[in-house]
Amino acid sequence: MDWIELFADDRKRLTKLFANCPGLHGCITAVLQDGMGAVFVDKPDDPQIAYMQAGAVETWRWAGPNTWPI
Repeated sequence: MDWIELFADDRKRLTKLFANCPGLHGCITAVLQDGMGAVFVDKPDDPQIAYMQAGAVETWRWAGPNTWPI
């Protein structure tokens, strides 16, 4: 699978995808709404799987169905 990076203007649409992620909601908001870190998705037009990197310690958060094709 090829991952595509979403830049700041396109990240807000991922809010629902990360809504059920436990903890670190401040980091998730900072990445999705403030443009910090990096976000990668499977399909930019209709993302079903996404992961983000937030901060210098590389905190990775995944979102998507539990049948990920990775």
